Amino acid sequence: MSLVLQSQSSSPTHFTARVRRINTDAIELTYQQQIMTVPLTHCSAAILGLQTDDQVMVEQQGDSYFVLHRLLRQGEHPLPLQYDAQGRLTISAGKSLRLHTPKGEILIDSQGCLSLQGQDIHAEAEHSHTIQGQTVKLN
Repeated sequence: MSLVLQSQSSSPTHFTARVRRINTDAIELTYQQQIMTVPLTHCSAAILGLQTDDQVMVEQQGDSYFVLHRLLRQGEHPLPLQYDAQGRLTISAGKSLRLHTPKGEILIDSQGCLSLQGQDIHAEAEHSHTIQGQTVKLN
């Protein structure tokens, strides 16, 4: 079924729809009790982790549809990211912060413990390199 909304101007139309099904190459959405299929190539990369029953923001241009964003789920909060005027990116986490790859990890836990794991860990400094603590252990 092809759903085309009638718009009074040539500018894009925006609306929210609900995810009905996620296929390998497209997403099925429901809007006003009608079903529409949007190819994944018409979906923003920002919808990573999309689930059935999520609400999404859709843009219609002519008879093409584009999924722009996923709206927050019940109980979900916006990503705690801040970018300040000095160019610093702050990521806040309630319990822990983890950066993970298949061969390494940086973890900051809720107690303030910083853990680095990897095959090799390099630390270089042009000037001073300070290691400070009540006890410092080296191998």
